[in-house]
Amino acid sequence: MPVTIEISPRVTSDITSMCSQGVLPGRAISDSASFNRSDFFAWDPIPKAATFGSRMQDPDFKTINSPTISLAIASNAIIAGSDGVVINDGAAIADTIAHISFWLDESLVKEIKSSISVEFKRRLEISKKLNGRYFVGYSGSFRNYAHWMNETLPKLYVYKMEKQKDPDLILLMPPLGRFQRQTLSIMGIDMEDVATVDHCEVVQVESALIMSGIDIWTIPPLLIEAASSLRSAVVSCDTEFNPDRRIYIHRSGGVRNVSNFEEIKGVIEAYGFDIVDFETMSISDQIVTMYGAKHVVGEHGAGLINILFMKPGGTVLEIFNSGCAQPAFWSVASARRLNFGYIVGSSDNGDDWNSSYAVNPERLRNAIEAQISVA
Repeated sequence: MPVTIEISPRVTSDITSMCSQGVLPGRAISDSASFNRSDFFAWDPIPKAATFGSRMQDPDFKTINSPTISLAIASNAIIAGSDGVVINDGAAIADTIAHISFWLDESLVKEIKSSISVEFKRRLEISKKLNGRYFVGYSGSFRNYAHWMNETLPKLYVYKMEKQKDPDLILLMPPLGRFQRQTLSIMGIDMEDVATVDHCEVVQVESALIMSGIDIWTIPPLLIEAASSLRSAVVSCDTEFNPDRRIYIHRSGGVRNVSNFEEIKGVIEAYGFDIVDFETMSISDQIVTMYGAKHVVGEHGAGLINILFMKPGGTVLEIFNSGCAQPAFWSVASARRLNFGYIVGSSDNGDDWNSSYAVNPERLRNAIEAQISVA
């Protein structure tokens, strides 16, 4: 019989604060860290339409302050569907409400206000109670490949370590698609050890392990460790590659397409770049491709998160439209000790985040010249 629960609209503090204040038992699993983002080897002025782009030319944003990552234990925690919202003592935990796709019918969330309050589309009813210990291994952004690698991969990495201590520990996940299942398979996580929370299902867990959220702008060392572990499961560090291999990551479908790609294709190929489309590749093949790359040029999109698997010292040139310039992959590149640059194309449809755009061939040529001269 479903049990209706009352949920406060307020949001609790983050998991690290809750642990340090004794609200939840837990511990730090990755210390805070600070490091500088890399200098640009190529750059363009940031259009005003790029909401987050101003950060890229703000000197105060140069330093990355990565927070402490903690692991807490919550008794009788409530998990709200594939959104992954964790409710403790009647309020949602702040770390679990970021990047939720509330516009989807399968989301239970109606609105989130600045990580202060969360409103659900309906009153929540607990449909199932799970006895035992469970590790909440996902966030509401699991559908997006970049967010999956950035936010979920570290959780899976920690789950594996916790599983060694407690063989009965079960991984709690949403319904998984192709790349999510491939990730678990590479990591050696058996689907028999996974319990699924359906999209609009509300479950109560006797004992839930909950990890701090990870922001794509403040890359913790734990993410780099997790990516290195995944890479090592696919390709060994002594595998030989062309030491100067060049990769161009192309988006062939969806949004933010380069409208004059055929025009710039000649420039790309003239500099010896192999054009790849990660949409058609397995995760293993994507990892091998990026681990073997020295120079990468990529159109802004989820596939660029694969720079996590490059060797330190490589170079990354990111191409934006005029509305979506932002520092996410600059942050990842810096944490991975890669050289980074970017150029901004001219959007075809105003300054919309997802607009297609044209890239000036001569500007691309000059940026690539700067790129290959770095390393």
